[in-house]
Amino acid sequence: IHQMKRVIIPALALVFSGLAAQTAKPFQISRSAGDASRFTIEFPSGNRTGASEFFKVHGMELGLSPQTEMKTVAQHTDQQGFTHYRFRQIHNGTEVLGCEYVLHGKDGALLNGNGTLMPEITLEPASISRAEAVDIASRQLEKYPSAFGLVSSREVIANTEYPEHSGTYVPAYVLLFESRGGEHDERKVIVDARNGGILRDFSVRMNCFPANGKIQTLYHGEHDIDADAGGKDFKLALNPYSKSVITAYLEPGADKAMPDDRFQFE
Repeated sequence: IHQMKRVIIPALALVFSGLAAQTAKPFQISRSAGDASRFTIEFPSGNRTGASEFFKVHGMELGLSPQTEMKTVAQHTDQQGFTHYRFRQIHNGTEVLGCEYVLHGKDGALLNGNGTLMPEITLEPASISRAEAVDIASRQLEKYPSAFGLVSSREVIANTEYPEHSGTYVPAYVLLFESRGGEHDERKVIVDARNGGILRDFSVRMNCFPANGKIQTLYHGEHDIDADAGGKDFKLALNPYSKSVITAYLEPGADKAMPDDRFQFE
C-alpha cells in the first residue's frame, strides 16, 4: 500500500502540472483600481498572436460580450520599429463611445496593450427617439447666446459618467450643432436614450484650430476637446487621464500632422 502511494502521488502531480500548463493564459491582464473597463495587457516573450485575430480569439477572456466587434481604425509604425494597432469597440453594430484599445508589437510579436473597453453587460432599452433627442438637445442649447442648427446625429453607447467610465453604459445619441449667427461655435450634446437626460454638453470649436478641435495621440486615440475653458486652455474631453485643463497649441501646418509629432502639452 505504501509503495502504491509513492507511485500515485507523483503521477497526480504530473497531471496537475500538465493541466496548469495547458490552462495558462497567453497574456497577463492588469485592471485599474475602481474601473474594470480600463486595463493593460502584457504578452510573454515569443508570443505570436496576430493583432487582427487577438480579440476574436481572446474576447471571452477579456470579459467582452459575444456581440462585441473590435474594428481596426488605425495602424502606425513609429521610428523605433514598434507597430501600434488601434481598435474601436462596436457592440451589436453600435459604437461604444470612448472605448478604444491599442495593441503594441514589434517584429510580428505583440508586446503589450492598453485602453478601455465595455465589459459584457445587459443594456437597458432606449425609450427616446432620435427626433426627441434632437428636440431635447435644442432646448439645452437655448441657454447660449447663439442660435444653433443640427449638423449630424448618431446612435452610440455611452457611459453615464462620460468621459469617465465609472458609471453605467447606456444607449445614447451624439448630436453635433453649429451656431447659425453671432459667435461661431460648434457643440456636441450627448443625450441619454433611456430618459432624455443630458450626459454631456461641450464646445468643440477652438479659434487656434482651423476646424473642430481634436487631438490624436498614439496611445489614447482621437479625442474631442472641450473648448469651453476658452483662450488656449482646453480640456481633452474624451481622455480620462486628463483631469485638469491642459495647454494645447499647434505649429504651422500641424493640422495635417501625423499623430503625436506636433502636439505639445503642459
